[in-house]
Amino acid sequence: MDDHFFIALPLPEKIKQHLKEQLRKTWHENGFQKWVHEEDYHITLVFLGAVSNEQRLEIVRLLREQISHWKPITLSLHKMGTFGLPKAPRIYWVGVEENSDLMRLQKEIQDIVASCGIQVDSRPYSPHITVARKWNKETNYEAKHVTLFDKPFTISHVDLFQSFLKSEPKYKPIHTLHLGRVDT
Repeated sequence: MDDHFFIALPLPEKIKQHLKEQLRKTWHENGFQKWVHEEDYHITLVFLGAVSNEQRLEIVRLLREQISHWKPITLSLHKMGTFGLPKAPRIYWVGVEENSDLMRLQKEIQDIVASCGIQVDSRPYSPHITVARKWNKETNYEAKHVTLFDKPFTISHVDLFQSFLKSEPKYKPIHTLHLGRVDT
């Protein structure tokens, strides 16, 4: 089982394009080794890792039962930040404004995944969009100002993604689960 899977909120095209346009202004100034392809922008809810086909099908079945009672969620981009050492971060991200519905949805999905015997991340959930990886300069990292999309946007479905690490884009949705309706 070399395939890896995760459950995430895909972003609307207008958000992906906005982020790409804004971040492109800093690509050459910044020293990140790898910029994420805009089609791979998403908000991870739960990372599954390598799971069997049976586990994936069970997760999808359980999610389908639970997701139908959720209404679409409205989010807003909030700020930029990094994970890792402040002078040499490993992840450059865009955060979303605090949202209690998002936090409850993530927790419910995490509980479903754990009920299927899959180890889930125990760290507090921090919703974000990874936009670059691995600081790659001798000089210390300095944050660059990027104008974030200032209008709320609505997420109406959750996707189960599969990772294809040698491709670009790297992530492909293999199951889509709509919020607020029963999927057939």
